[in-house]
Amino acid sequence: MRREAGSEPGGLSDWHAHWLPPSFVEYVGRRRTPPLLTSADGKLQLVGVNGARHTVAKGLGDIDERLRALDRLGIERQVLSLPGLFGVDTATCEDPVSLVQVFNEGLADIVQQRGDRFSGLASLPLARLEEAPAVLDYALTKLGLSGAILPADAFADKETALRFDDVLRVANDAAAHIFVHPGPLPASKPMGTAYADEAAALRKGVFDIQNGLTAAAITLEFTDFLDAYPALTLHLANLGGNLAFLAERIAHGAGRYNLTPEQSDGRLKRIYVDTASFGPRAIELAARTFGRDRILFGSDAPFFLEPAPGSPVLAGGINRD
Repeated sequence: MRREAGSEPGGLSDWHAHWLPPSFVEYVGRRRTPPLLTSADGKLQLVGVNGARHTVAKGLGDIDERLRALDRLGIERQVLSLPGLFGVDTATCEDPVSLVQVFNEGLADIVQQRGDRFSGLASLPLARLEEAPAVLDYALTKLGLSGAILPADAFADKETALRFDDVLRVANDAAAHIFVHPGPLPASKPMGTAYADEAAALRKGVFDIQNGLTAAAITLEFTDFLDAYPALTLHLANLGGNLAFLAERIAHGAGRYNLTPEQSDGRLKRIYVDTASFGPRAIELAARTFGRDRILFGSDAPFFLEPAPGSPVLAGGINRD
């Protein structure tokens, strides 16, 4: 990633952080059809087009609170993006392009005001994918954003990933950054927030999310899909799903899976992963398996801003000149 989108040498960048610009909150608050904002029990909620409700944490829109947290934790720069499970970028409503453009312009405002501390990744209108390349090009060339966020389900397999070729070619031409975050494609079944029991909640909130990221990581690392985009950088959230745990099995069965010699050890060579929502044991396993240069610090702010006790600070990879 370009220096202006990263951090100064020695500074810690947080690559997985979310933000709702005040202008976007105001815009969605005026809507009468989902996605819209409502208040319940004194808490602000975003209602997605699929009916799912997501509580809007205070830290999503309070930039002063965010800066205080960054200073307290020693984070020099945060790379801000749309919360990946809110469904705004996958909205199939009447004006999905307007929704993401309002978000992108609000994000650009904070990047322009506080470019010393924040970079931004554009949201794209995935329900009108044919318009997404132009939206990304505008975000990169006119708004000063550094790349885009895409849902993990976009890379569930190579056939699905090829639908995003035009978007990734724009990113590649600009040497931009792509952040792959847990999330569905338009018209997918919503994640939902009501569960039959505690186990169902864990399956949805942990197992399904990590499996989606694992599938994306396998597409991106173990096929030739990314060969067409050598100039872009790309990272996956949450340690890339379960790939660190599976690397030994991949290496053990490399011949059975027809992997190339370069892929046979199960290590990462093209993509990066961030540490968001994990603690020291998982991070240390990923660092040993993939190498520290493939691990980026990510907080998932404001949802998991405080690192787990004992978490190592791992920064590197694409924090470069």
